[in-house]
Amino acid sequence: MPKKLKNIKIVSKNHIKNNEIKFDEVTDLVENNGTQVQYVYHLSDIHIMNEISRHDEYRSVFQSLRNQLINDKINSNNCIVVVTGDILHNKTTLKPECISLVKDFFITLTDLTDVIVILGNHDCNINNKNSLDSLDPIITKNFHTKNMIYLLKDNKLYGYKNIIFGVTTLFSKIVTPCKINTTKVKIALYHGSLYKSKTDLGFNFNKNSDSVVNDRFTIQNFSDYDFVMLGDIHRHQYLNKEKTIAYASSLIQQDHGEALLDHGYIKWDIVNKSSE
Repeated sequence: MPKKLKNIKIVSKNHIKNNEIKFDEVTDLVENNGTQVQYVYHLSDIHIMNEISRHDEYRSVFQSLRNQLINDKINSNNCIVVVTGDILHNKTTLKPECISLVKDFFITLTDLTDVIVILGNHDCNINNKNSLDSLDPIITKNFHTKNMIYLLKDNKLYGYKNIIFGVTTLFSKIVTPCKINTTKVKIALYHGSLYKSKTDLGFNFNKNSDSVVNDRFTIQNFSDYDFVMLGDIHRHQYLNKEKTIAYASSLIQQDHGEALLDHGYIKWDIVNKSSE
C-alpha cells in the first residue's frame, strides 16, 4: 500500500491580544511522538531564476544535493532541513519554468525529510508587507509531498519536536524574543544582514561603512537562542567564536562577483553544538 502523501502546512496566524503579539506562546507544528532532531541541514539563498539558460545547472546541483544528503544518511526521524529565504530570485515576476523548478527543489528535499522555510526579500514584495508572497501559491496549491513543508511567515515561536524556532521576519523592527524556560533547543531564523557580517565582495556591515547600522540587528539581539541560522548574505561565515551563529552561503554561485567555491549548506549537530 503506497504511503499517504502530505500537504504543505502554512503557519501564519499570530496570537494577538490587545494588538500585541504574545511571544510567550509556542505554536506546535507536530505532535510530540518521542523522536528528537539531532541534525539540522541549513540551506539558504537558492535564487531560482527566470533565466532558462541556467535551469539545467540548477537541476544538476539539486541532484548533487540529494545524493550528498542521502550519502550523509539524512532521515525523517532525527533530521530536518531549514531554508532561510530567497528561494526565488525575480520576486513577484515569475515564469512557468521557474515555478516548475521551485517545485522540483522542494520535492527533492521533502522526499528525504520535513522542511522548514522562511521568506527572503526575493520571495515577496518588500514594499507591501500585506501582499501575498510569491512562494506561498507555488507550494501550497495542489502540491503534495512525501514529508511536510512548514512555511513560517510570522514573528513568533514555533515548536518542532525538541526545537523551538523563533522567526524574525523581514519587516520586524525587533528580534522575536524567546524567554521561555525550556530544555528544548532554541533556534532563531532570520533573513537579513547583521551588523559585522561580510558580503562575498568583502563589504562589511559596520559603523564605518554602513550609514543605517542602527537599523540592523546585532548578534547580541539573538542572545535568547542557542543557534542562529541566517540567510541573505551569500558568503559562508560564522559571526561568533562559538560558531553558533552563521550564514550558510548561497547554494549556487549567483554571479561572477561571488566565489566559485564555498557554496552549499551547513550541517548543524544541535545536540553536541557543532557544525560542518
